[in-house]
Amino acid sequence: MAVTDLADVAAAQSAGYRLLQNDRGPSSGAPNLSASQPPRFQSTLEKWLLGGAGDSGFMLRAYGESNASAAAADAAAVSALNDIRQQRYGGAGGRASGDAESANAKGATLQVDVN
Repeated sequence: MAVTDLADVAAAQSAGYRLLQNDRGPSSGAPNLSASQPPRFQSTLEKWLLGGAGDSGFMLRAYGESNASAAAADAAAVSALNDIRQQRYGGAGGRASGDAESANAKGATLQVDVN
C-alpha cells in the first residue's frame, strides 16, 4: 500500500483529521529571549484511529507552532502529520511509496487512516 503525503490542511481535513488552532495573542513587544515563552500560533491536526483486532484505538495528533502566522503553524502541523504517517505506514517522505513499507507489530498488515 502506498502512502502519499497530504498536501495541506484541506487535504488532511478531507482525510478525516480535525484542525484545532490556538492564537496565544501578541507578545508584550519585547523580543522573545526566554525559551519558556511559547510561539504565538499553534495548530493541531488530530484523528481517532482504530487499531487491529483487540485494540481500542488511539488519538493521533500532530502539532505545529509559529510566531509568524497561523498559516505557518498549519503548514508545520501538516509536515509533522506527514512524518508521523510515513513512520506508521512506511514509505519515503514526499512521494507515494509502496516500495519501502515496513511490517508493524501485527505483522505485515497496515491499517489505513483514510476512510
